[in-house]
Amino acid sequence: AAARGTDLNGNPLIVAWGGMTSPTVVDTSSNIYFLYNNAGTPTWGSYSASTNVYPAGVSYGTLVFSHVTGKFYLFGGANPLQGFVSGDTWELSID
Repeated sequence: AAARGTDLNGNPLIVAWGGMTSPTVVDTSSNIYFLYNNAGTPTWGSYSASTNVYPAGVSYGTLVFSHVTGKFYLFGGANPLQGFVSGDTWELSID
């Protein structure tokens, strides 16, 4: 899932979270990828959550950005390998 939002300075920011590395492999990492403006050059970066609390590896999740709260929200998804559908909602703050 991916969504376009803004950083704290109003610069465009694209956040991507996959949940699965391929159709048959669940991503159990806590990696979040982002594309940002690095002094005029689009640059990819990544972040790993420092806790063990992050979304389960799922596909078909939806990621949106709220201009009201300035946060990204991930909702739902499914893991066809483990046979479950997620109704979870996760919030990501950009600090």
